[in-house]
Amino acid sequence: VSVTTELTSKCTKLNVALGDRVNEGDVLCTFDTDEIDAQISSLEKQSESAAALSNKQKEIATRNVDDAKNDKTSSLDSQTEKINTIYATLDGIKANLESAKKELKKAKAKLKKIDKKTKADEYKAQAEVVAACQSEVSSLESQQAELEAQLKEEQAAYATLEKQADSAIQDAQDTLDTSSIESTSDAETAQEL
Repeated sequence: VSVTTELTSKCTKLNVALGDRVNEGDVLCTFDTDEIDAQISSLEKQSESAAALSNKQKEIATRNVDDAKNDKTSSLDSQTEKINTIYATLDGIKANLESAKKELKKAKAKLKKIDKKTKADEYKAQAEVVAACQSEVSSLESQQAELEAQLKEEQAAYATLEKQADSAIQDAQDTLDTSSIESTSDAETAQEL
């Protein structure tokens, strides 16, 4: 029977002689393990270093996920505040517009009752009141239209911010998931050593 080994280490002790009977599991010889022990030690240190680095990366990735979530909350809260301010201003303008329209209607009704020929001065004064009311209504309608356009822009900005924030959270979560997988893989490799 021929016996071979894949080791290149030096044989330090031969436990059997040529022609001795051996059984399965008998130790035939002992090799110098200093070089192998040094390689194992080096690999264990590399594995520990990789595990420590992986844990640090996982901490950073976890922090990045938390930061991305906090950024989303902050950005959307700020944008929501802008939108709510516009709604409040718009509600005020709508109330003022409603009031101005009522005043315009009253002023026009009063103008109709004044005889233009006999009370020309009063008619002229009331016509100026009607014109002022009409101007106020036009101004408020213009402000309302501007605010409604601004509201649409801010709502679109909110949607964009939300998509960007969700994307940033997903990217951070993917990095965390990847670092967790690598950390698990590194731990399994270290156990195999």
